[in-house]
This record gives sequence, structure tokens and C-alpha cells, in this order.
Amino acid sequence: MRAFLILVIFLIFLSCEKESDYTIVIGNDSKNFEIVKLDPLVSILPSGKDSLDLNSDGTFDIVFIKSPKPATYGYSSETNILIKNGVQVALSKINNYPDTLNMKAVLNDNLNWSTGVSSKLILQSFECGGISGCQGFANFLDVSDKYIGFKTGGKFGWIKVDNNVYELKIKEYTVLK
Repeated sequence: MRAFLILVIFLIFLSCEKESDYTIVIGNDSKNFEIVKLDPLVSILPSGKDSLDLNSDGTFDIVFIKSPKPATYGYSSETNILIKNGVQVALSKINNYPDTLNMKAVLNDNLNWSTGVSSKLILQSFECGGISGCQGFANFLDVSDKYIGFKTGGKFGWIKVDNNVYELKIKEYTVLK
């Protein structure tokens, strides 16, 4: 009888796992989301923006913004991501900018996540000054096939992008169910 009681308690303990403990691997299918492969790709040029509704509730959760920025000689561009509605983005532990993730990266609560407060985060920018000219910073400088990890409501997903000074391309993303 005692063994049966211990088994029942153990099974109850296992069934109480929180959904936020759920782990997702970028590129793998899951019952918690649908992978949307964009064709044609969403292209955002300087002075442009576009939005994604990550949970199909009719409200845009992420806005990508590509804006011109004066440089030492002429103009260049900056790429930002505006997150809202409780969405969090995976941040680099090195510099606290959105992290460039690769295919098969693991998304779980152990990553460094932004707060759930609406905020504007830098994907790519630059600073100009002195004889060194303009120096780029953040993690999405001239990248191809990199992923932005996000979570909302205890569920994880990703957005696949290419980014350079001229254009941001959104290639695919997950819509949470």
C-alpha cells in the first residue's frame, strides 16, 4: 500500500509541471505553435516598419523598424524591434541586446529574457565619432538565417531574419496556439 501511495504522489508531482518549463528547439515542430514560412519574404527598407501577431489575437505583438540614421558621411540605418503585450525576447548574456540564435538552439526559461514590459530593443545600429568613423554594434550586424527567440504566456517561439544596413528580411516565424 505504501508503494502505491508513493507512486501516486510521484505521478501527481510529474503532472504538475508548469508550461513555462516547456523547452522548444528552433526548427522543430510543436503542438504549441504553427511555423509560418513567408513567401514572399517580408522586406523592410529604411524608413519602413512591419508587424507580427504572434498569437493570432488580432493585436500586433512585435514591430520591426528600419530607420535612417545620420552618419559621419551621409546616412546609414538602424534596425529596432518594438515588443509589447507581454512578449519577451531572448537577450545575449554578453551585451544584453537581442541574441542571434541558430537553428536547433534551445528555447527555455534558462535563457536571458527581456522584461515583459513594452520596450524598443536594438538589433543593429552604429555610433560615429573621432577618426575611427562609424562603428556598428548590437548582434544583428550583417546576419543571414539568424533567429530571434521570444516567449509569451509561458510558450516559446522564434522569428527567422536576415539583416544588413540596407534591408531586414523576415523569413519565417511561429504563431503560438
